[in-house]
Amino acid sequence: MREDKLTGLIKAKVAEATADVSRKLEENKDPLQSFCQENPETDECRIYEA
Repeated sequence: MREDKLTGLIKAKVAEATADVSRKLEENKDPLQSFCQENPETDECRIYEA
């Protein structure tokens, strides 16, 4: 019984996370763009002036 409840909660969280990632990909088409909006300080997102 307890295991079934935990399994249901885990499946719900995974479905929610999957939907969130899908929505972000649809909005931006570029996964790096959404990553950099959330993590602008990372090396992958730095912008250098020429």
